[in-house]
Amino acid sequence: MRNIDRYKVLVLVGGSLLLSLASYQLIQQYIDEHTQRQVEQHQEVEVGVLVSQRDLMAGVVLEEDFLVVRRYPQRLVQETWLRPSDAGAIIGLVTSRFVERGEPLTAEAITVGRRMGLSDRIADGRYAVTAQVSLQQLHHGLLQVGDWVTLRGRNYLADQELIELVNIPVIAFDQFESAQHIDTQVSGYLPTTVTFEMSAEQAQQFEQIRQQDFALWLQHDSNYQVSVPPRPVRIHWFARDKADKHVLF
Repeated sequence: MRNIDRYKVLVLVGGSLLLSLASYQLIQQYIDEHTQRQVEQHQEVEVGVLVSQRDLMAGVVLEEDFLVVRRYPQRLVQETWLRPSDAGAIIGLVTSRFVERGEPLTAEAITVGRRMGLSDRIADGRYAVTAQVSLQQLHHGLLQVGDWVTLRGRNYLADQELIELVNIPVIAFDQFESAQHIDTQVSGYLPTTVTFEMSAEQAQQFEQIRQQDFALWLQHDSNYQVSVPPRPVRIHWFARDKADKHVLF
């Protein structure tokens, strides 16, 4: 009889231990899952958004110094909010309403004012000259905006005298002034016109050779600088602790 009672006690004790162990494991699993959720919440993906670093009244022309990057949790970012990569496209546009400091910029808050045209970006005494080009003159797509070229041709007004124009920068393809804009087009894009930046004398000489087929040679000249060289947009962070840092777009 005593053996039976002892057996029952051992079974109860063993069952209690098993239940305690199972309960401990369930509690530990719950704690681990809860901790993991908290960690994931703290590590939520953030997205950089373009905001104004100062209050802007309606009718203000947007300048580079007005724009900063502010991070938001991805779940809060709206599709209409502009991203840092949009900075270059809105500089020079005009605010259509009051924009509060730190407010995410949207297309609705911006209107098209007078933007700088190509003529505004060319130095005094320089001219933009556009010419139709062939596949061969494009070097079968190797020619890029920003390249320097040498143009060679015969003067049809002066007994086919050879004219050579060196250090001529390429500043546009068709209506595109930036390689970034060209990259958004369909693959395999090849321009039909190229715009060069020239002095008045070079432009006059070019008019004498463009009537015939002219050669376009790619070249490199580190000593020559385009009137307005392309530069990345420098956007600072909105947060105070990152005020000394910036990102380029």
